[in-house]
Amino acid sequence: MWHKAFLEECRRAGFNLAGIASVTSYDSSTPEPLRLARRFSGARSALILATGGTSFWNSLAQREKSCSHPLDRATVHRLRKPVRFLRRQGVCHRILFPFRSSGLKVSFRRLAEASGLGNANTVLNILVHPVYGPWVSLRALILVDQVLEPTVPLTEFDPCAPCAKPCIRACPSNAIRTTGFELRLCGIHISKFPSCDEGCLARRACVYGKEHAYSGNEGFHRQRFAKQAILQYLARES
Repeated sequence: MWHKAFLEECRRAGFNLAGIASVTSYDSSTPEPLRLARRFSGARSALILATGGTSFWNSLAQREKSCSHPLDRATVHRLRKPVRFLRRQGVCHRILFPFRSSGLKVSFRRLAEASGLGNANTVLNILVHPVYGPWVSLRALILVDQVLEPTVPLTEFDPCAPCAKPCIRACPSNAIRTTGFELRLCGIHISKFPSCDEGCLARRACVYGKEHAYSGNEGFHRQRFAKQAILQYLARES
């Protein structure tokens, strides 16, 4: 089947995690504004690409890291070869990126969970993978007009239930709680204090995937954009 060769092309391009979801099944359990059929009426399957750990960043040349959006630019550039493969196969498709928006929303986090890339119902309110922990970056979604065998969701993987939850104690803003993530408290702290500039301290405290944590320049880069996104969201909501 063409999709196996396609996913192998994606793996060679640096996307070391991938999952497949049925659009019909996903949309049936998803709020109407977030349904995939709104983005591509012919969609039958959704392939989601991600990177786990630091390998994608480490594979970038120094000149690539020096541009303003190195991870996003590299994502688009490295998908060109796999996309050419899709076109040669005659597969009708549409590509969506979490860092670009055309108005209609897609929940990449919900989709990643549905396609077996981890559990998104966590104390940190982010996707957690069994190997890479919270150090997973969702990079692209490819909607195709063919029915593919979905990957199995990790329904038995519940990282937070048996955990002592060191993430709660590690958060200097008290934003991480068993009842949910208080985004406003997080925003107040990161707007005033530099303690989380290299990365979220609560995220770093997660017991899963510690050896895959972002650090150094990668940590600063990713956290800078995360901080911007949080503060912009809170400004819109105020």
